[in-house]
Amino acid sequence: MKINFSNFTSAIFFLFFSSQILQASQLSSIVGIVMDKETEAGLPNANLVLPDLNIGATTDESGLFNINRLPEGSHRLEVSVIGYKKHFSTVDLFGNEANIIVKLNIEPLIMDRLEVQGLLTSRLSTEKVEVIAGEEIAKREIQSLSELLESVPGVDVQTAYTFGRNVNVSIRGSSDYKPGGYNNRVLLLLDGFPILIPNSGGADWNAIPMNNIQRVEVLHGPASALYGQNSMGGVINLITHGSEASLVPSASFSFGSYGAKKLDASGGLSFGSLQAFGNISKISSDGHRFNANSDLLRFSGKLEHKKKNGTSLSMSTILTESLTGHPGFVAPQRPSLISYRLSTRSARYFQFNHRRKLNNRVSWNNSLAFHNFLTNYSDRDDTPLDEIEGKSKYNDLSATFRTEFFSMSSPSMIMIAGVEAGLDQSDVTVMNPIYGSPMQQQTAASFIQNRKSIGGGWSVVSGLRADIRVVNPGNDFTPRIFKALSPKVSVSYREGSRRLLNISVNKGFRAPSLSELYLLHASPYGLFLQGTPSLNPEKVWALDVGYRNERSSTFFWKTKLFHNRYSNMIDFVYAIPVKAKNWQSISASGAEIQLSKELKKNSHFLLNYSFLHMVDLEGKAPLLYRPKHKINGTFSFQRDNLIFALSGRFVSRQRYEDFLAHDYDVIDGRVIFPLMWLPSRFLANANFSLEFRSLVVSLKIENILNTKYELIQNYPMQGRSWMLKLSSNIIEKGVQSDQTYFN
Repeated sequence: MKINFSNFTSAIFFLFFSSQILQASQLSSIVGIVMDKETEAGLPNANLVLPDLNIGATTDESGLFNINRLPEGSHRLEVSVIGYKKHFSTVDLFGNEANIIVKLNIEPLIMDRLEVQGLLTSRLSTEKVEVIAGEEIAKREIQSLSELLESVPGVDVQTAYTFGRNVNVSIRGSSDYKPGGYNNRVLLLLDGFPILIPNSGGADWNAIPMNNIQRVEVLHGPASALYGQNSMGGVINLITHGSEASLVPSASFSFGSYGAKKLDASGGLSFGSLQAFGNISKISSDGHRFNANSDLLRFSGKLEHKKKNGTSLSMSTILTESLTGHPGFVAPQRPSLISYRLSTRSARYFQFNHRRKLNNRVSWNNSLAFHNFLTNYSDRDDTPLDEIEGKSKYNDLSATFRTEFFSMSSPSMIMIAGVEAGLDQSDVTVMNPIYGSPMQQQTAASFIQNRKSIGGGWSVVSGLRADIRVVNPGNDFTPRIFKALSPKVSVSYREGSRRLLNISVNKGFRAPSLSELYLLHASPYGLFLQGTPSLNPEKVWALDVGYRNERSSTFFWKTKLFHNRYSNMIDFVYAIPVKAKNWQSISASGAEIQLSKELKKNSHFLLNYSFLHMVDLEGKAPLLYRPKHKINGTFSFQRDNLIFALSGRFVSRQRYEDFLAHDYDVIDGRVIFPLMWLPSRFLANANFSLEFRSLVVSLKIENILNTKYELIQNYPMQGRSWMLKLSSNIIEKGVQSDQTYFN
């Protein structure tokens, strides 16, 4: 039987269109407008979500919206937009179309409302940041910030051991493990406020108590338009718990490998609108090798007073006392490099914040911070006479004031404007003695950030910050003055509530640190280091493209592509002496991908991959300690009172210069050391947690495979280790264990 093709095709099309017409007759739509209740002006970029259907939409520039192809029935509708109270309602669909009007009430703009959005605190940023919840930090038994950051996509950490004094944190290859750019191209914030050591421009990464951290936000790429100095590589923002979330008393005791012990206690009190919280911890370890011991005492506290009208006053403090050993290089060709150095540090952080609502559309925020770091280096009691180096002192003081206004000038525009001023003082014995002591530097800045919703899901963020820094070395030497303008433009498109596309262009900069300008120091391993007073600031232009897709409530993926162009990069170039120079211009390109899947109700899988390709545009020197590939994966499982997590981390090989080698060349006054490779590494860790009525028992096993590896040349890291923790929460009716979950 021969079938006529045209008739067959017509029949297929007839059946198809009939099914579509029949299906369309059973589907409905919601159309309407979202408006300000007082002015009845349409609100652009309001998010509308039907959570039971996983469907959403965004209003256009007039506040209009249309959600099509919805099944008949009753559906829950959620409507939200920054600056207004969230709206909940039920829409009944029993016809072709439902027409609704949503009127939103203004909510006072208090800056901490933006924190829960996963955005950089008190800043108008369309870029989503990596957010690590405090519950995850607790369950993974994270002891230090450097340990936590190792698993973040695009972040590299070099350290001698968990509580080592010298830590280098690099985001997207912004710095390597050398004196230049060492630990000072990534900005560390505490509740949105910089906490840096003036002489180096770096942070005391391991002084921060992890128990009081509500979450950690990591912003990849330069943020000088937001925070100015030292943020050209990225920003790490530590958000501490509010007092209201920390009133329940708790205590824990941990012990493990290498004589590790930890005692921790926290609790709070509430007196009406006044709330107080405190946490104290004592940590000690003998270390995995000679002189890798550590002893830390850390206290953190917060006092808050909040009024119903949105006005608040808070004071927070962190006090840390630490004694840290400095293990030397393990180099068979240099057996004399055993280190007998110790250091003690008293770190003091005091921050005050006052927030006031001027009206329903304007808030005023004032912040004041004082930070002091007193560090003393000395020799161990068992130091041989021919190894004694004597004492050296670092006394750094920093004071910063910031005032800013947060305003919603219209339903579609939000703006921040403010000024900032700071005074740093550094009294350090390793500086060149021809200069005065203490040295000082003053910083002043003004900034403005604007976020404009232009409808249809589109938003534009623009910003500009002007910085000036005056560095005075004393003794009538001419002060150095550094100026910078840092612009930023970012465009984002949001489709419903599950897809977000963002494109941003930023300019970053970093003024030279006091050490890079005026250092004069002989290292114990034979290098003579000297600063250069004529250094110029570093600069970077960055292009970033990001996309996030939440396909369902159980699965999402996101990716970021970036290209950074650095110039005037400062490095301590190997020569005689080793001298700070504006040395390299660098191109950096890469990608970061993350997948998250909830396999079942009680299990979860997370995978992320980072790629980095860097080129020295001038061909002057190799790029060191920058792995091309990083892969992190975590599988977690929970059943009843048992929680289990298994994680793995792969890092590709990294190049380094073997400055301990005897066979080197000298070309044009520059010392050329042999290039070597740190091999690639894979580390696996496991965490167990089991609840017994009033007690939670947790076990952490690191480096399960007992892999031998180094983060720094000739600095062997620890092998397999374990930590056992017993913890509980204490409430009025007895003792109740604290149950948290892996994200």
